Amino acid sequence: MNNIPENISNIITMLLDNNIAFVCFRKPEDQDTSIYVFPENNIHILQDYNELDNFSGFVFHPFDINKDSRALLLKPKYQFCSKDKLSFIKDSVLAFSFKNNEDKNKEQKILSTSRDDYFRQINKMIKQLRDEKLKKVVLSRAEINTDITIDKAGQIYENLEKTYKSAFVYFLHIPYQCSWLGASPELFFKRENDYCKTVALAATIQNTGQEDIKWTVKEKVEQALVSEYLEDVLSRNGISEYKKNGPFCATAGNLFHLKTEFVFPLKLIKGKTGHFLKSLHATPAVCGLPKDVALSLINETENYDREYYSGFLGVLNKDNEGHLFVNLRCLQFVDNAAVLYVGGGITSASQPAMEWEETRHKARTLLSVIEKIQTFAGK
Repeated sequence: MNNIPENISNIITMLLDNNIAFVCFRKPEDQDTSIYVFPENNIHILQDYNELDNFSGFVFHPFDINKDSRALLLKPKYQFCSKDKLSFIKDSVLAFSFKNNEDKNKEQKILSTSRDDYFRQINKMIKQLRDEKLKKVVLSRAEINTDITIDKAGQIYENLEKTYKSAFVYFLHIPYQCSWLGASPELFFKRENDYCKTVALAATIQNTGQEDIKWTVKEKVEQALVSEYLEDVLSRNGISEYKKNGPFCATAGNLFHLKTEFVFPLKLIKGKTGHFLKSLHATPAVCGLPKDVALSLINETENYDREYYSGFLGVLNKDNEGHLFVNLRCLQFVDNAAVLYVGGGITSASQPAMEWEETRHKARTLLSVIEKIQTFAGK
């Protein structure tokens, strides 16, 4: 039986057509999509991380906060689920249609990363790693697809739900500002039933159905660096009472990853959630070690601003529940194109050709869904 409601694509299309700010999302293993609608005055820029301690709503946090990429706190005016009737949702939200404001239409210059560009960038990073300035750094690249446009967002979202049941699937749209869609395999932070969880997810091997999975020394080291970083964050936040599970092999679509879970009592960060999240982001899984050196190298090497790629997003509420995920396996709609973002961890043992292939495998998460839509449309 197909548990994905048939009308979610139509709901998304209706919200797009009427210039409504919204996010729809489905948490891992859930059956239904939640839909939050935001009037303009319910969209706020994070000023202080203490605001997250009692916040209820949707958080959209960039990789690196700067003048162009700010952390957004989105408070829903209405909440729906995908089982609600299209006509009911439309009647409720039309009053919140955004008016076209040219001042909000920022110019975005995103360059596709060629294979030659990528090799120049990765060799620069490997040199610094071998000079022992860094233990690890994450290099990402952008891939522009002009065959898919925002009018297909509903179909892509619906197919991602069907294909990646263990992922956090979302589509966030703020008219004239930003539109992002993805299926993240990586939990960033969860609080539920008086406990918190965070996860180290690193190292990647293609899932070809093989029974014997062999991890290289490079991949084991990469995973260990992320785990050690999380343990250091826990220690710096005065958290010594925690359970560690892993590393173990985790499946994410067409990929295998190494995963380690850390669980600790919520009371240890009660009233300090925002401070904890600030110290946790960005982990070596998306940035590197040492963090400040890696961030500087990323910003001077990559040929674009990551914006919300490899940031974190999800739901918090002041009743102590929360589900935040790393913004991976995602794309951004810009003008009449979709920009896909992929990356991978680089160490001194990295081989450029293999790292390039890893990013190609990661891109398949979204490309495989897009190609199904294009095939159905006769392209």
